Amino acid sequence: MALSRAALGPVLYGALFVAVIPAAMVAWSLGAAANVHLPVPATPRAGWALVGFGLVAWAAGTLALRTRGGGLPMNAYPPPRLVTSGVFALVGHPLYLGATCVAAGLSIALGSAAGVWLVTPTLGLSTAALWWGYERQDLRARLGPPPRAPAFGVPFATDERPTGLERLGALSVALLAAGVAATALFASGLGAEALWRLPVGPAVTGVAIAVAGLAAVLTRTARALRELALSGLLGVLVVTVAFLVLPAGPSGGTLPVAPGSALTALVLFVAAFSLAQRVGGAAWHGALAGVGAVVVLAMGEWALVSALGPPAALLHLTSPARTIADTGGPALLGLVAAGVGAGRGPLYRLMLRACEWFANCWREHDFGAVRVLHIGWLAALPSAFAAGFAVTLLGPGSGWLMGCASLAILVGAALWAQTIEGSPALSRPYGFFGGLLGAVGFAVVARWLGFDTSAWVLLAVWGVVAPWTQGASRLRCFANGCCHGAPSGAVPGVVYRHPRTRVVRLAHLEGVPVHPTQLYSMFANALTGAVTLRLWAESAPCAVVAGVYLVLMGLGRFVEEAWRGEPQTPTYAGLRLYQWVGVGCLVAGAALTCVPGTPPTVRAAPSLEALWTALAVGAVVWFATSVDFPRSSRRFARLA
Repeated sequence: MALSRAALGPVLYGALFVAVIPAAMVAWSLGAAANVHLPVPATPRAGWALVGFGLVAWAAGTLALRTRGGGLPMNAYPPPRLVTSGVFALVGHPLYLGATCVAAGLSIALGSAAGVWLVTPTLGLSTAALWWGYERQDLRARLGPPPRAPAFGVPFATDERPTGLERLGALSVALLAAGVAATALFASGLGAEALWRLPVGPAVTGVAIAVAGLAAVLTRTARALRELALSGLLGVLVVTVAFLVLPAGPSGGTLPVAPGSALTALVLFVAAFSLAQRVGGAAWHGALAGVGAVVVLAMGEWALVSALGPPAALLHLTSPARTIADTGGPALLGLVAAGVGAGRGPLYRLMLRACEWFANCWREHDFGAVRVLHIGWLAALPSAFAAGFAVTLLGPGSGWLMGCASLAILVGAALWAQTIEGSPALSRPYGFFGGLLGAVGFAVVARWLGFDTSAWVLLAVWGVVAPWTQGASRLRCFANGCCHGAPSGAVPGVVYRHPRTRVVRLAHLEGVPVHPTQLYSMFANALTGAVTLRLWAESAPCAVVAGVYLVLMGLGRFVEEAWRGEPQTPTYAGLRLYQWVGVGCLVAGAALTCVPGTPPTVRAAPSLEALWTALAVGAVVWFATSVDFPRSSRRFARLA
């Protein structure tokens, strides 16, 4: 009997996630195998154990949704009832957790490097992006917010007293993230061992965990516990980015323990910061306590290794002063994490004030029919940096090449935005994805134009340079009011008041706090840029560098779009246009990582050619984003 039209949709949707996507992941891991040369942990039993745990978590979540929610795990056909009991009372997303564990376990058990380092991280990040970029908003719109956060997760920002299980769960999430990051940096060999050389023993690690546990026990509200957990998670992210960006030192015995050392010091700092705030109530008290705790850790470790006499390959601690110096990096990054906290820390508030200044800094001067905007330098400087950085990476003779590529990117950005957003009120916008298409198009035709450069090399350079350029360009987005967020409600936001910005002119949100989505984009681009920069430095194949960039950029944009509030962006099938584009970038990036190719020839060296190229590109971009003709009604005439 043929399926009815109403039943066909759920069947096809279920087949997509049960059969098509798993098959595509297997094909991806096989196709990219020749391009991924990182080591795989030789622990097949642990891999199969992880598979078993993942299957149990997935089955328990599916059963709970069926029996208590009245449906199956399908976004397009969601269960009609909210489920917060059973396995969902312990973890918020057992199906996603289970699927990621199965992928990681199978990859380890079968010895697939592409599965461990490419497919599994992408799956985990994709499920997180799907939750933050769609499911969370959809679930709350249909069924309202859940009464409590799951025990093993980040608590909600309430003034309720957390339970013992919630304290344990929040602490476990932060410590697990630190452990996973340290293990990944250790196993991959990508950690910058010259950054922190302090070997950490089990005793000192135990002290750090004990102090973190005490901080969790002494928190009086769920809000404070949330800030503690998120500070730890943010710190892990900051330390990981630092290890990826900073250059690695000569190979030696310290590499396996350097990431663990930094993350242990970070845990100790954040915990001491939290404890001091509970007692003294001032942020600077917490900062002093955190620095003191890290110094005590350094001195204690120095005394320990000096007394025990470890192998010379691990002992780089020649004096107490050198020991303290080697722990300065984790202390500084811990201060950053604790200062940002759960989006309410002093450092984050300072960031928001700076962003709000840029959001209201619009200035202009009229010279007859010509107008000059002051905000153009916020686009010109990042573009100049991008051109100079690219020439530095490519080496001598690439200045003219990057000048033409920059022009193609600018034209593509203008044409894309003109098609999507052009209107009588907005006749010369610029769109990032148009710039991306311009870069790809130029890379394809570069050889036909007489440039002796591989298209893959150009795409890889774009993958390295673009995240830093786009992140810095977000300051212009603040000043112009583009890429702005939706009303932020109780979440700290940015207030626009200048009548020229898009937030006031087009969205009519003057005086309303909105999500600083441009700042969110800066954070995502920093992580993406750190990964692609390290891949380039490690001579990964050019197609892999470009593919990983597309994957991470697409996921970041998917989440960012969920918090945006631009009325001119169309929506299709429940997702905003650029969320669909983000999904397309994810798929295209995965395909690129399977393309065989040669690694880039790293010839990074500053030169006058890079400087002159940067100045020329910066001047062109400045004109394109600063000078317009406000009295004209022609296309591309007006910037505002």
